[in-house]
Order: sequence, then structure tokens, then C-alpha cells
Amino acid sequence: MDYLLGCPKCNDVILKSSGENTKIRGKMLVFKGGSAYSVCKKCDTEVKVPLLLDQDVVKSLKKSPKLYIK
Repeated sequence: MDYLLGCPKCNDVILKSSGENTKIRGKMLVFKGGSAYSVCKKCDTEVKVPLLLDQDVVKSLKKSPKLYIK
């Protein structure tokens, strides 16, 4: 089943699914509360995408030390 999600402002393709492959195209992913948004490459609109963040994995991540270059 093919699935396509476009930006509501400029109609650029944000999410495309074909068979077992799914691509999210954007500048970055933003998580707000329990929702995920992809920032559109063309117009910077935040478009909601069907993606969940695993809170158990996030809690288990440790902060990495900062690198300093002399």
C-alpha cells in the first residue's frame, strides 16, 4: 500500500511509503508532547507525521560529555 503525506502549505512531499519502505523528508523532526512533526524543506511548516518517540529509550540515554577543541 502506498501512502503519501504532503505539506498543507506548499504541497511538498513529507512522507512517502511504498511497500516496506517509508521515507520522512524534511529539515528535521520535532517532538512536541506526544506528537512528531517534520519541518518542510521548502516552506519551514511543521507537518504532523505518524511517528511515536519511545519514552523508555529516551530516559535510558545518558548525556554525552561535551568535546572541547584547543
